[in-house]
Amino acid sequence: MSKSKLLPIIICGITGAIGGAVMMPAVQASAVSGPVLGAIYGLLFAIVFSKRAVNSGSGLLWGLSYALLLWLAVVPGAQVIEANFSSTFQSNRDNFPALVGYLLCYGLPLGLVLGSLGAFRNRASLAKFSFSRAIVGGGLAGLIGGLAFHTIPLAAAILIGASFGLLFQRDVL
Repeated sequence: MSKSKLLPIIICGITGAIGGAVMMPAVQASAVSGPVLGAIYGLLFAIVFSKRAVNSGSGLLWGLSYALLLWLAVVPGAQVIEANFSSTFQSNRDNFPALVGYLLCYGLPLGLVLGSLGAFRNRASLAKFSFSRAIVGGGLAGLIGGLAFHTIPLAAAILIGASFGLLFQRDVL
């Protein structure tokens, strides 16, 4: 395996181990199992998503999705999925802190690290970033979403849409 393919795997393994150490209190993991499982999660993420995370935006989206899947698969496994299908929400409420921990300690850092490495590797092949296109496109998306759902003030919807456009322009706009 070449050095350029091995670097993301090593860095994601280290990032996952750090995330596992930070998350130990939330999931009552031991000093060994938290970082070890985190390193395994990081290695697996790098192996599966290294070609998909071409910039920090796509890396963040893949990382958060990966963390949600991990939570569904790991935190008490079938109980979470069974609770979602049977409408017994007590199990979901009990496991919600672990979901937040998985998203913040695994998904966010792994996605940003792998996406940043991918952006560095793929600098020449990425489309040019347009600040005005991101603001206008994201702002219009936020405006349409705010008008459609009426759940938040319109100015906040436009701001959220514009920030989404800035973060994920190369992935969605």
